[in-house]
Amino acid sequence: MMMNSQKKQTLIWLAVILFVTLLVYSPGFKAEFTNFDDNRYVTENPMVWSLSGENITNIFSTYYDGHYHPLTMLSMAIDYSIVGMKPWLFHAENIFFHLINTLLVFFFIRKLWGKFDVAVIASFLFGIHTFHVESVVWIAERKDVLFAFFFLLSLISYLEFLKKNSWKYLVLSLVLFVLSCLSKGQAVALAPTILAIDYLKDRKLLSKNVILEKIPFFAIALFFGIIAMQAHETFPYLGKTEVPLFDRIIYACYGFILYIGKLILPLNLSAYYPYPSGSPGTVDYIFPILAIAFVFIIFWQFRKNKPLVFSMLFFFFNIVLLLKVFQVHLQTGKFVIADRYSYVSSIGFFFLVGYLYEKYTAKYHSKKILLTAILSLWILVMSVMTFNRSLVWNDSITLWNNVVDQYPELSWAYGKRGLAKAARNDVKGAIEDYTLAIKYDPDDPHAYNNRGNIYASRLGDLELAMKDLNKAIEVGPKFFEAYSNRGLVRFYQNDLKGAMEDLNFAIEVMPTYAVSWFNRGHVFSASGKFDLAISDYNEALNLNPRLKQVYLYRGIAYNKTGNFRKGLDDLNKTLEENPKNILALQNRAETFAGLKDLNRCIEDLNKVLSIDPRNVKSYFDRGNVLYWKGAIPAAIKDYLKVTELNPENSDAWYNLAVAYKDTGNKEEACRCIKIAEEKGAKINREVFNLKCE
Repeated sequence: MMMNSQKKQTLIWLAVILFVTLLVYSPGFKAEFTNFDDNRYVTENPMVWSLSGENITNIFSTYYDGHYHPLTMLSMAIDYSIVGMKPWLFHAENIFFHLINTLLVFFFIRKLWGKFDVAVIASFLFGIHTFHVESVVWIAERKDVLFAFFFLLSLISYLEFLKKNSWKYLVLSLVLFVLSCLSKGQAVALAPTILAIDYLKDRKLLSKNVILEKIPFFAIALFFGIIAMQAHETFPYLGKTEVPLFDRIIYACYGFILYIGKLILPLNLSAYYPYPSGSPGTVDYIFPILAIAFVFIIFWQFRKNKPLVFSMLFFFFNIVLLLKVFQVHLQTGKFVIADRYSYVSSIGFFFLVGYLYEKYTAKYHSKKILLTAILSLWILVMSVMTFNRSLVWNDSITLWNNVVDQYPELSWAYGKRGLAKAARNDVKGAIEDYTLAIKYDPDDPHAYNNRGNIYASRLGDLELAMKDLNKAIEVGPKFFEAYSNRGLVRFYQNDLKGAMEDLNFAIEVMPTYAVSWFNRGHVFSASGKFDLAISDYNEALNLNPRLKQVYLYRGIAYNKTGNFRKGLDDLNKTLEENPKNILALQNRAETFAGLKDLNRCIEDLNKVLSIDPRNVKSYFDRGNVLYWKGAIPAAIKDYLKVTELNPENSDAWYNLAVAYKDTGNKEEACRCIKIAEEKGAKINREVFNLKCE
């Protein structure tokens, strides 16, 4: 049977739209994880590293990062279970959902308005618009593409309910609405959105049936709205700068108009848009006027031009809750707009473009070629821009370079780029960026903390590290990472009491931060409280199973308690990751010694010396083991090597004296015992039982 021409035309257009959309987002397949929340959602998030029943329960019962979006977390856990810490599948799934959403926009608009051209234009613009790159290529924004998927399906089901008056479609719409809310809280805007659909479909909004239909939608929206607010309160913000209501209104209007402007021409896009500096000035008052004009048009055209009003309502309902008028505190979101917030709201704008094109080409036939050319050029230019914008999101360095280029005095961007440089072992570049971050925002605790951390961990400059960490805590009194890092620095300075105070506070403020438990374990170990150290190391691993350095130190602690079998298990895990870890090899050698397996003990010490031929401790330890085995000449050779590398080692001189005494070499034994005493060794000559002149 031949395919009818309309269906063929639909398939051809959809194929073209999907192909172009896939092409412009193709750089995303090769993109890496970024340090802009991808770390919090995937690379440092144990919640997505397992699909066990217990972990899935945790996903659905826990607020995370100030949000509640369990379906998003579950989708990432599925990706991780397939490819682990490889970003390509995470990106591919985001792009896949965007392609599906592009199709759904076509079917939604087609079912909503019934005009093929309008649906094609709206879906094409949705697919390739540059404003959507953030939602699609940014792994952490799986939330957007996933919630939009269920959101659009819910709207399509609702339209099917209106068409067939079958309650099963209304129930299906409600179920899909819940799934959308479980993907991202922004989905609550669906409730007023279906009112806009009712308006477009000429339904009586105050009729009993319409009101009854909407009750479950608004009940669901209210329920998830409360959950979102509760989740928001769990995020440990460092401080909250309260913004006056008047300023918030100005900023909200500014952001609202900015969204519209960037939908028309997406220039100067950024991963971060800081608030305008200072209080709103005279020029900023134009934005409330423009926003009022927007509302005026809705009222003016409410009965005259329903498609126009519907598109404006769709956009307004899906963006209004994200405007800063509802955000009392600046610290809870220091950006005035975000590209990702336009993902669903833009559908209203794209519908309007399609509607106006269809209306004016039908009315003015002579202008159709010109209007089509303008629209085609717009789509072509945006396709190129979207491809280039996708390249910006390739990695953390390219991302923050782009932000810094646009906002050269944005402290936060320098801080993020500094982290990326530190991850690439560009210590000098990282310190330069942290210093610039501090220059442009002297009250940013993150910049001080990160610079202090790099001073301590990479340069070993504990004095500069303490200075920065003290400042981080001064400007961020509850910044748990700074307390955790300062606790570790105090541990290095042998200030065990101060270290314990800092780490206790860090754990009190953020008990799920595994690094604090790990650091406190060091303090307990240094205090000889090895059982408590093991308990803290266990908690660190429970919170973050990928914190594999814990195995080394827990293994050492197990050895100190005499539990050599468990110590061996942990040290083996460390050496599986890095067979040349000298500290692990040295401690496993001690483990084998504790287990009386002296041959394997010597094997590990031999490995250390093959890696580091000047390792004094391993020569000394091997000398002791060889002595215990009765290989005294070989032991003497190792002790001599120790005295060659470190002539001040009194223990080596003493052991040499004992070894020479056992071989009957009284002269050398006496010479070595004399040197040992000169080097500070306190020796009981009667116990040594050797008469030396």
